[in-house]
Amino acid sequence: MNDPKYKTLAETLKKNILDGKYGVGNPLPSMRGLIGRFGVSKTTVQRALDELFAQGLISRKQGCGTFVTSLATTRKIGLIVPDHGRSEFFPAIAKEISRLAQKEEYTLLFGEVGASTDEERVWQVEQLARDFIVQRVSGVIFQPIDYVKDSVTINRKVLARFDSARIPVVLCDYDFVEAPDRSQYDVVGINNAEAGALMARHLIEAGARKVHFHLKPYAPESHRGYIRGAIHACRDMGGKVSDSHLLVSDPDDVAALKRHLRKSRPDAFVCGHDASAAKLKKSLWKLGLAVPQDLLLAGLNDLQIAPLLTPPLTTVHLPCEAIAETAFSRLQSRIANPALPPVEMYLPVRLVIRDSTKRPVESKGKRK
Repeated sequence: MNDPKYKTLAETLKKNILDGKYGVGNPLPSMRGLIGRFGVSKTTVQRALDELFAQGLISRKQGCGTFVTSLATTRKIGLIVPDHGRSEFFPAIAKEISRLAQKEEYTLLFGEVGASTDEERVWQVEQLARDFIVQRVSGVIFQPIDYVKDSVTINRKVLARFDSARIPVVLCDYDFVEAPDRSQYDVVGINNAEAGALMARHLIEAGARKVHFHLKPYAPESHRGYIRGAIHACRDMGGKVSDSHLLVSDPDDVAALKRHLRKSRPDAFVCGHDASAAKLKKSLWKLGLAVPQDLLLAGLNDLQIAPLLTPPLTTVHLPCEAIAETAFSRLQSRIANPALPPVEMYLPVRLVIRDSTKRPVESKGKRK
């Protein structure tokens, strides 16, 4: 047997509970009864029961015994993420959470938000919240809605629905309020400010002295936090950064980029996302500026497109599977004990340096 004895016992009892052998509100066999039935030690039984308690399958009543909880019959969790087509980040998250749910014998209710208009996207999120409440999910992993006006208000409204239904929520990727404010929910993602600082230090070490920054309108807090971290790091290292160094526009808006460059000419751009960096590179090219000859360019996320660009894009790699595993584990803990204090759980990132931030030995200057 590869698993420790208590793990094997826990899995056996869990299967019996989910198969309905022990009804909701009914007691499990006594400690002595379990020891005799399975031929294991008191310590093994105690550890197995602790495992089931952590999963929310059983509760303990002092002096009365151990009882099956209602979660044993409502083992459903909900997942709300943006449209898969917008990023490779969320399909990877969803795939891993689906695998973990299947392994832990949860039914996963998957909600993808992918409408063509902001109004439809907001409606989808609100409808998913209603559906999950009606279906009595045990908990929800929620990536806050982004790229819409008043997103903080919208996310707060959706989360209030889950609060009223006493459904625990773990936020995936970022908190829906802007730092340094903090919501009352668990958050699993990366420290975006530290990731931004990591990138800024690399650019300055690569010779950049006038670093500029790009965000799309209504960008999520994860992207804004990344840019804030990069700005603070540039200032800490002696760089002169002003409000005019931040461009908020669609990355393929050549006119907006041209107006921005008239105010100040950067020698590097940090974008809040790899896809934005790819589009901004094209806009720069239309204005006669080449990467990395004229300026360095960096993104965030390490999407599949990043190494395929010409030149390949320097970025920050996000640990998608680890984020999914941590969010799922935290949701299990939150389901078992709703009174746990909220936590922020940050996973380590990795800087991926590619040719977009490596100046040529001999600069060729502007494209003619």
